[in-house]
Amino acid sequence: MRKLLTIIALVLVVAMCASFAAAAETISGLSSVSKDVTLTYSAVAEDKDTIVYSADVTWTDVAFAYNAGTTQWNPEAHDYTASGASAKWTDSKGSVKVTNHSNADVAVTVSFAKASTANGTASVSVSNGSFTLASGVDVAYASAASNTATLTASGKPTSNAKIGTVTVKIAAAN
Repeated sequence: MRKLLTIIALVLVVAMCASFAAAAETISGLSSVSKDVTLTYSAVAEDKDTIVYSADVTWTDVAFAYNAGTTQWNPEAHDYTASGASAKWTDSKGSVKVTNHSNADVAVTVSFAKASTANGTASVSVSNGSFTLASGVDVAYASAASNTATLTASGKPTSNAKIGTVTVKIAAAN
């Protein structure tokens, strides 16, 4: 058994020497040897066929305020009549900003749907509620395409309640 192990060790040493010898070159006298250095380069695989949608939606406060004014009981008319401050919206503006970080253009729609339970005539209008944003390809993150829709409350609410819902829809641009 000992003899077998010695033979195996000797075969391994000879094999190692042979592999080193294959890489050696002999230089005669004063000269030089050159060898081209090569590499195998694998480019980054960009999957340009897959669209990745990503957008930031930034809201300002959309809790609006309405002051119904001041009224006073009029015993002769059996009704409340205005006295002092008149009814008005004290906070009626809001906005929603959309920024596109997708690798494709997107179409943005901002819409308002009134709540099913009526709250007087209160409503919200949306201006600049439809726009297209360019893709973020070859654009710095901070310079990504963005646009803002403005929300404006109007009408005459009758109580503290939900007026409705604002929806931001992002779709593929045609």
